[in-house]
Amino acid sequence: MGILLHASAGTEHSLSARVLVGRSGSCLLRLQAGVVSGEHAILSWTGAGWELRDLGSSNGTWLGARRLGAGERADVREGDEIGFGTRQDRWQLIDDGPPGALARPVQGGPPARAEGGMLALPSAESPECVALEVSEGLWILETDSAQEPVVDQQLVPAGGVLWRLYLPVALPRTTQSDLEVASPLVPALHFAVSRDEEYVELTVRDGERATRLKPRTFHYMLLTLARIREQDSEASARERGWIYIDELAVKLGVDARTINVYVMRARQQLGDAGVPPAALIERRPGARLRMGSLPVTVASL
Repeated sequence: MGILLHASAGTEHSLSARVLVGRSGSCLLRLQAGVVSGEHAILSWTGAGWELRDLGSSNGTWLGARRLGAGERADVREGDEIGFGTRQDRWQLIDDGPPGALARPVQGGPPARAEGGMLALPSAESPECVALEVSEGLWILETDSAQEPVVDQQLVPAGGVLWRLYLPVALPRTTQSDLEVASPLVPALHFAVSRDEEYVELTVRDGERATRLKPRTFHYMLLTLARIREQDSEASARERGWIYIDELAVKLGVDARTINVYVMRARQQLGDAGVPPAALIERRPGARLRMGSLPVTVASL
């Protein structure tokens, strides 16, 4: 993740995809020095690296020993030093990796940060909506009742608060003629269930690699969703396996809010094992969900 270090204070500032720098209250990196303009400069992720642009500031933006012209853009690399209004108050890019997704309350407060390609709002412990990265730089916003595309800088209400999303942009694509396209392996799920169904083992198989996951309560929810999809095999692929959240909650003996927490935790654990979060569970308007179209096997312990 991109990180700026304030040399004199020793503080670090993690970078979202687009960081407005200045004294204005609208700036993500807000500086108090009088030599800094209201909207002084922008530091942004281009998809290939970090870029600094001066916004016509009164006292200039410095990259190393060079002052940028008004509106000039310049690439910034790890180790480069930046000055806003003066060379003496230095910031250094100490990590030039791509930005991580985050959301900030519009009225101020601590940000929420994405983990494993998922940004839960207002928190992972009480998710009302989740932004999911479905492919590099492309995100959807998921609620109980819908999935829809979401973009950088979009405003999203959650937990009684209005949040602004800061989402990384997509990397430039290599044209298909320039590379040999290989079909990615689809992870498979293997459930092993005790006769009384009190114990469930879950293994993720990705090619020749098999990862047995630590037992979790939500594994039985995944098993239930897999069974519903299998039992619904005569339906079309589009209609197969859907269930209302309230109905699933009754089956599992929990409330609907717990189902959302289970989904979040399942995506986190299986995401660490190589299962794309958006592929594990799918949602549909009307508060319905289903297991994604992953290969599934079920055996007895």
